[in-house]
Amino acid sequence: MRFAPALVGLAMLTAPPASAQEQCRQDWSKCADNRQLAENYRQWPTIVSACQEAGYAFIAPYGIPNRTPRFNTARFSSYAVGNDYPRTGIAVAAAAGFEYQDTKGARKSAALECLYDLRKDRVVEVKFVGRAP
Repeated sequence: MRFAPALVGLAMLTAPPASAQEQCRQDWSKCADNRQLAENYRQWPTIVSACQEAGYAFIAPYGIPNRTPRFNTARFSSYAVGNDYPRTGIAVAAAAGFEYQDTKGARKSAALECLYDLRKDRVVEVKFVGRAP
């Protein structure tokens, strides 16, 4: 019986287990699904920025990307429903209305999709969604 208070005291010193949301925030593979990863994973804003820059580079051969935030509000902030991001390690972020000026000077808009490898921490592909310009 003398050991019981010591064990209780020891239990109080141990950190409580991290919540599922906190685990996801620190480690993408701990996220339950794509939504939890996109809304909680601490690196998601970095992924969005990397996709944005890759989108500019991807669209460059078709014309001049509009980098002015006021006009180009397309961000790679859309994500697919499901649980494949934490399961496969590949996240897909989409941007509709990615604006650029084509080689003839006309303003154009395209929907782009960015594939991001969470294990390698880098963009692996950017592609048009639907018809290419």
